[in-house]
Amino acid sequence: MVIKMTKRELLDLDRGLQNVGNLSGPRFVYAIARNSFLLKGEVTSLQKSIMPSASYNIYDQARLALAKEHSVKEGGIPKTFVENNIEQYLMKDLEKFNIAFENLKKEHSAALEERKLQIEAFNTLLTEEIEIDLCEIALEDIPDGISAQQLSGIFSIVVDSKVKI
Repeated sequence: MVIKMTKRELLDLDRGLQNVGNLSGPRFVYAIARNSFLLKGEVTSLQKSIMPSASYNIYDQARLALAKEHSVKEGGIPKTFVENNIEQYLMKDLEKFNIAFENLKKEHSAALEERKLQIEAFNTLLTEEIEIDLCEIALEDIPDGISAQQLSGIFSIVVDSKVKI
């Protein structure tokens, strides 16, 4: 079945396929494995296109070192807290850290601008459409233990022979 989808939808489908990889049933497992194989090249290409450059990685390491340097330490270990599912360092002097951080961003402005442009290009790339020939999964081959969330992740390749569209 040839499907037309955006590259973002392709990445979502790949994630959906990964989320059902633990389910069983010979026809289902075959379709999951086959589709994963068919998507692999495009997914790998997209993943490579968003990898940070060496200059950005240098900035990021310096940012992390700066945060550790300015953090409160307990037994020599930087103290952290979680806010909005993001682990952050607890700063001794936030104002002092912010000044140092702004200087770091100025020092690495070229790398930051390059990364910003890379992310914008990647987001544009994700809107591009692609046609791909995938292996459909018959509704009757879906395992009984699948959750609604798992099914929604692969919905674009599920076909119900009893429903005519």
